Amino acid sequence: MAPYPHVIRLRGPWELAPVGSSAPARRVDVPSDWKLALGADFAGKARYTRYFNRPTGLEAHERVWLCCEGARERGEISLNGQSLASIT
Repeated sequence: MAPYPHVIRLRGPWELAPVGSSAPARRVDVPSDWKLALGADFAGKARYTRYFNRPTGLEAHERVWLCCEGARERGEISLNGQSLASIT
């Protein structure tokens, strides 16, 4: 039996892009300050994107928790296009 809970470290790299802009996404490590990548005067929405696989060996009764720590700005968290939570 696999250890529980399953842990995936999603520290980086991530793709960071301003929303509604034609600017290309930048590769950033997480945790980091997104203003370092987008500029200190950036005001708007930005999207972090990261692809990952589900943990192997999950049994039918087990669940995967997505934990987001250290956010200092407002935000929305979604997984596969489904909204999960808001950060205020």
